[in-house]
Amino acid sequence: MGFRAVARDITDRKEIELALRESQERYRLLFDSTPQPILVYDEQSQAILAVNEAAINSYGYSRDEFLTLTFEDLRSNGNISSPETNSPESVDETLVSKPLRQQRKDKSTIYVELISHALIFNDRNARLVIANDVTERKLLDEKQRSMHASLQQSALEWRRTFDAIDFPVLIIDLEGQIKRLNQAAESVANSDNREIVGSNLADLGGCELW
Repeated sequence: MGFRAVARDITDRKEIELALRESQERYRLLFDSTPQPILVYDEQSQAILAVNEAAINSYGYSRDEFLTLTFEDLRSNGNISSPETNSPESVDETLVSKPLRQQRKDKSTIYVELISHALIFNDRNARLVIANDVTERKLLDEKQRSMHASLQQSALEWRRTFDAIDFPVLIIDLEGQIKRLNQAAESVANSDNREIVGSNLADLGGCELW
């Protein structure tokens, strides 16, 4: 009784498998340790397929809760912008969004800039998204715009009040140079604003009014 055996050298295949496992492990370690929130979602259904610890901490959902959501579920009410707001020339191009509103589990809103690119995840066409939280910057920008608008409105109201005074009013510096005058002063000086502003009070003459 005997047997016949064929020995095949599978060293190369095993080395490839080992290298693949090591590569996957390095990717998983990088994915989980990245301090920015990262999500992977299915391109067709938008179902969330994977998230890292930073995403869990930022959005407040557990990993299991995330896997029951779609990327659309993270959109804040009233946010109609697409996560990919530039126009890609190819499906493999990295996409960057403008600041978008997204919603945490506790219903609070954050502003994020999304950087995404296509990949194959578990044999599915997917996108990997890095969410850069720009909430503080966005709120600061909105506050500055609001303050600027308020200053413009205050300046307009002050100018209207200044011009509504029915007696001459001039604003001068310590050297006697005229910085501003109201319409009543322009009428008395019998000139327009461009000729008076910047001149010295003494140049208007020695009349009693000045």
